[in-house]
Amino acid sequence: MKKGLRTTTIAIIVLMGSFAIFTACNKTTETFNDFNTKSLDLALDQSFASELFDEVIEISDEALNIGNSNELKSAEMNGNRFMRMGSCATITNVITAQSTVTTVDFGTEGCTGLDGRLRQGKLIMTREGNYWEGDVQMTYQFENYFVNGNQLTGTKTTHGFINEAGNRQMEMVDNGSIILADNGGTITRTAQRTREVIEGSNTRNKEDDVIKVTGSSAGICATGETFTSQITSPLIRKNSQECNHFYVQGIVNIVKGDGTEITINYGDGTCDNLAEITTNGVTEIVELQGHRRRTV
Repeated sequence: MKKGLRTTTIAIIVLMGSFAIFTACNKTTETFNDFNTKSLDLALDQSFASELFDEVIEISDEALNIGNSNELKSAEMNGNRFMRMGSCATITNVITAQSTVTTVDFGTEGCTGLDGRLRQGKLIMTREGNYWEGDVQMTYQFENYFVNGNQLTGTKTTHGFINEAGNRQMEMVDNGSIILADNGGTITRTAQRTREVIEGSNTRNKEDDVIKVTGSSAGICATGETFTSQITSPLIRKNSQECNHFYVQGIVNIVKGDGTEITINYGDGTCDNLAEITTNGVTEIVELQGHRRRTV
């Protein structure tokens, strides 16, 4: 494990991101000051928004694999596990000659998945083409949609296909906001990224998926600071139950509006909930848990 550095527990609702250990012994052990703490919050805003928009694809995979509400309930009764959907979710499909619209309704009271997250409202997916076998275009919209009290607005669009390696790949464009719970502010974000299922692509079992994400984003964090970010080493998520909450590998470089650079290192592939965030040569080890920390 990482040694010689102060560990701070950071509560963050991320969907995708798992955090591990790496090169800590060579990092500066200086304590974060107020300036660095604000940079830390901005990094967490960026990571948090990335995770919530990325997990939409995971919910979509589950919904399309199940088909309808009766199949969901039957699957759960027979012991099949779906990480982000519980039997209280309702799935409906409206099929036309041009497209299929799938609505996942978590209800106004909400539905808690096996990942422990409470989801409310509707996720609406419009697709053209065959999702599992070839070229497909998808648009995702949110209707009063919340994850643990944080509201997603805007849209996500994807172009999916089978790449030369035989893996399912998506080119993704995000354009939306997250209104944080408890009056925590609003994160706005645009992103252009690529998602590839590098293991488990040939099965409909979600738990054997290993996912690689590359690309960039830009936006405004909850404190009003602007940022741009670039994934400099691909982000990796393992979708097994014990590992799916967090990225387990990869590096993101963030540049604030004032030019300050921040690096998030998600680790070496180990399934844990740790990350290193470095700014101005100072590194903080961050332990991610089920809720997101906000500083006043």
